[in-house]
Amino acid sequence: MLNRWLVYLREMYPPIPRIVFALALTGSVIISTQRANVASRFGALEIAVGALTTFLFLLYYRVFDEFKDADVDAQFFPSRPLPAGRITKRDLRILGWLCAALMVAANFAFARNALVAFALLIGFSVLMIYNFFAWDLIANNRVLAFITHVPVVICLTAYLAALGDVTPPLLVLAWFFPQGGVFEFARKTRAPQEEVAGYQTLSSMLGFRRSIGVAIFFIAAQAAILIPYSATFERPAFSISFQLATFVYPLVVFIRFFRDPSRGSARLRPAAEVFGAGVAIVPVVDWAVAKWIA
Repeated sequence: MLNRWLVYLREMYPPIPRIVFALALTGSVIISTQRANVASRFGALEIAVGALTTFLFLLYYRVFDEFKDADVDAQFFPSRPLPAGRITKRDLRILGWLCAALMVAANFAFARNALVAFALLIGFSVLMIYNFFAWDLIANNRVLAFITHVPVVICLTAYLAALGDVTPPLLVLAWFFPQGGVFEFARKTRAPQEEVAGYQTLSSMLGFRRSIGVAIFFIAAQAAILIPYSATFERPAFSISFQLATFVYPLVVFIRFFRDPSRGSARLRPAAEVFGAGVAIVPVVDWAVAKWIA
């Protein structure tokens, strides 16, 4: 079973980049919250619990999402580990519950002050796994699925802030929200020649230009939030410039696709991942440089 887990992780949830992202996101939320509230309480333990929970939570949802998409994957993605038989549903069920058990144990042992926020995060994820008990309605509508699922970004941000005994300011919640929209619309947008009959994407519903246009809108929203976010938290000019630079690459990729989709959509998801990494990592780099200069 362990070997099958490793195969699954390597193909569907590469641990190293996910660990880096979990650490960066946790650090970024904590740094932003600390700058907004000097009374917040964060230390190495809170960072470790937050990063561990983030890593396990995203894996937990990824695993149980396999059951929700099993029929679709068997038809349209037969080479993936589950439909191809490289891992079984029993293996995934055990892995998912192991993630849940580890999250609960870590938070009960070391983060009892954040248990309410943690419970809300897990409760919302259960609703997502069961498509909010409106299975046919949401499963057959990618736009509705996005609208109902994307608030999990707010739940996760609020949980990470709660580790420091504070409620995150609206500006902090707003800062981390658009990256969810960029990622979802980028990964569910295809060029017209790539669309497959019977498989629903956001671009098949909205048209490829409207779909990638929404991703561009979320980047623009992130850029707009950058202005008050940087002013409130007194980010230096080099940090703002660096942050804007992380917006440029995905924006260029998306605009090129908008104008000419003939090259396909292969670059959209990697560009969205660069954008999300920038949102999470740059505030941490900003903080580290400030500490070094001081």
